[in-house]
Amino acid sequence: MKAINLKRRKRRSPLGILSCLLLFMAFLSASPLSADAQEKKALLVGDTIPDSLWNKPFLFIDMNGREKIIRLSDYDDRLVILDFWATWCGSCIAKFPESMQLQQKFQGKLDFILVNSGEDIPKLKNFLMKRPSLKRLGGSVAKSEQLRDFFPYSTIPHFVWIKNKKVMAITKADRVKETYIASMLLAGKPSIAQAQERKMLDISRPLFVNGNGELPMEYKYRSFVTGYVDGIQGVYFFSKKGKDTVTGYHHVNRPLKSLYLAAYPELRNIHTHHTVYETKQPEYFKYEGDFDEWMRKYYVTYDLTCPPVGIDSARALMRADLDRYFNFRLYADERMIECFVLSIPSAEALRTKPPAGITKETNIQDRLGDAKYLYGYPLGTLTMVLGNRYFMPFLDESGFQGEVYLDLPSDLTEEPALIASLAKQGIVLKKEKRKMRVLVIADK
Repeated sequence: MKAINLKRRKRRSPLGILSCLLLFMAFLSASPLSADAQEKKALLVGDTIPDSLWNKPFLFIDMNGREKIIRLSDYDDRLVILDFWATWCGSCIAKFPESMQLQQKFQGKLDFILVNSGEDIPKLKNFLMKRPSLKRLGGSVAKSEQLRDFFPYSTIPHFVWIKNKKVMAITKADRVKETYIASMLLAGKPSIAQAQERKMLDISRPLFVNGNGELPMEYKYRSFVTGYVDGIQGVYFFSKKGKDTVTGYHHVNRPLKSLYLAAYPELRNIHTHHTVYETKQPEYFKYEGDFDEWMRKYYVTYDLTCPPVGIDSARALMRADLDRYFNFRLYADERMIECFVLSIPSAEALRTKPPAGITKETNIQDRLGDAKYLYGYPLGTLTMVLGNRYFMPFLDESGFQGEVYLDLPSDLTEEPALIASLAKQGIVLKKEKRKMRVLVIADK
C-alpha cells in the first residue's frame, strides 16, 4: 500500500474537511452493528438463542417467596415453554392447571417457565405464596425485560417454545396442547403452523380487502359470515363516514350473542345471567369444558360493507343478515325463573373488618384448586362471579352496602359447600323463583 506523505497535506480547504466528515459519517452508518446490538433484536421461529440470553441469570421467585437464579441453559436437554403472564390476567391463570398436567404428562422432557410481565416483586411473591396449587410450576421469573426484548408480545398469555437452543414455535394458549407437544418431542417440530403475534387490522379500511386480511376484491356492497379466523385479535367497530353515517359494521372473532346484542341494542340492558335458553343449540351461546376449543368452534366473524347509511340502518342490515345466516331469534320477556337469592338475617354476624395485614384482595376469579377469599369487596362482586360460574341469576337482596371479608371453598361450583361456607359467615344463599325481565334465546 502506498504511504501518504503527511508533510505535503498541511492545509485543507473547509470544503475538503466537510467532505471528509461526510464520508466518515457515511462509513459509520454503513458499518455493521456490534455483536451485542445485533443480539438484542427480536427472535423469530428458527433462530438460535444467543449466548448472552442463553446463559443470562434470571431472578426466579419460588412458591414460598424465596429468590434464586435460573438460566435457560439449565434446561438444555428439554423442551422449554416460556409462559408470559401477569397476576391480573385471568386467562393466563386459567391456563396454569392445564400446563401443570402437561408438564406431568411429559415429565423429564418438558418444562414450563412462567415469565411475569414485570410486576413488583412483593406483589408477585404474595400471589405465588397464596396459591399452593401451582407448586408443580415451581414459581416464576421476575423482572423479565430482556426476555420481552427478545420475545416481544402485545397480548398475554404468550408462549415461546425452545429446544436445543432454538426457537421452535411462538404461539397463543390454544396451541399449547398435548398433541402439539408430543409432535414436537417426537419429530422435533410441532404439527402446527407457527402462530404469529396477533395482527392488528387497519380499522380505517374494509376488512379482508387489498391486503387488510387478504381476499382482495372490488365491490360496492357485501356482507359475509365466517367462523373463527385464526391469528387475528377479536374486535368490533363501525366504519364511519361522518358523525352519524357509516359504511360498514365489522365483528371479528366474536361470540354469536355479541352480534345479536349489537344488532338489537335494546336487549343490552338485560343482565347477561338473566337468559332463558329455548334452543336446541345452546352451545352457540354458552360454553362448557375447554374455552379455547369452544371459541374456535363457535366464535364467528361478520363483515358488512355498504354505501353510506345511518347507524340504525346499518343495524337493520345486520339484523337481516343474522336472520338469513342463523336459525335463532332473541327477544325480551317477563318470566318467573329460578335463581339464587342472597340475604343477610343479621349484619352483626358478618365480618366487615379486614384480618390483620390484609387489604383489598381476592382470588375468586381463579380456577385453581386453592381456597378462595374475597376481602374488601362489595357483595356484588361475589354475585357477579357466581353468576358467571352457574350461568344463572344471583340476586343480592341483603340490602348491605358495605365491604365484606369472606373465606370461600376452593370450588365455587360445589353448591352445598358454597352454601355452608356462606352460612357460617352470616349469609344465606338459597334457590327461589323471581319474576324478572329476561333475554330469551329460541329457535325460529
